[in-house]
Amino acid sequence: MSFKKIKPTTLDELTMNVFMLVTEFNPETFNFNTGIAGSTIIASTTGGVNFSDTPTYTDMGDDIDNAPKNCVEFKRKDDGEAKLSGNLVTVNPALAKMLIGAATVVGNKVTPKRDITTADFIEKLWGLADYGEGGMIAIEMKRVLNTSGFSVNTTDKNKAQLGFEFLAHNTAKNLDDEPYNVYFLTPDGANGGVLLNTHSITVEAGETAKLTATTVPESATVTWSSGSSSVATVSSGTVTAVAAGNTIITASITVSGVTYTDTCTVVVPSAT
Repeated sequence: MSFKKIKPTTLDELTMNVFMLVTEFNPETFNFNTGIAGSTIIASTTGGVNFSDTPTYTDMGDDIDNAPKNCVEFKRKDDGEAKLSGNLVTVNPALAKMLIGAATVVGNKVTPKRDITTADFIEKLWGLADYGEGGMIAIEMKRVLNTSGFSVNTTDKNKAQLGFEFLAHNTAKNLDDEPYNVYFLTPDGANGGVLLNTHSITVEAGETAKLTATTVPESATVTWSSGSSSVATVSSGTVTAVAAGNTIITASITVSGVTYTDTCTVVVPSAT
């Protein structure tokens, strides 16, 4: 028996061509600056660009007697290394500073330095590639530093290549700020979503609880509604429990004519 069918949405979900590296990009509009004066495309590459995130995990039950290994309840993520690597074929003083990492630039002179400050990190670096027939995939890397050092490889009668391995970093100021995000612009142009911070809460009658919504785009206006205002009401994400019962709170946004929603179940217990 042979299987000849392919996924119907295959052409819409292919990631094509090499990642283009830019420093300024708007994931809400999927626009970037390509003007002749001050283009944010940082360089030309050769041989493709590779992105990888390599997480490490700890099995908290590994050394507990009689505990089975690899239980979902014991699994913890320690950290990860989000890297964007490849080879450049163009260079200038600003790019040389990015590759050296900690360095100063005065005119045409780039000087390495020992002390690393927050100014030496690239605030954001984006990798952009074609997605499907008319879409785009964008990888946002935060607090980026090249960790492979500065190297120039020249060959006879050919272009020089400069290797890079840009590493995204966490920040101690906000440990919940993950070092990278991935955005998709679908071929049909739909590009939105909403996610609540929780999907089930219990609130005593007369008490309140706050729901927060993360939206794409971030500027989207969230509309809140309650399935039963006699059980609980909602205003700007603040839920007020009215009387015993259950109800569904819905957060919705509309992007390019498409509506996206997420819900939270509210339980108001009976008085004891």
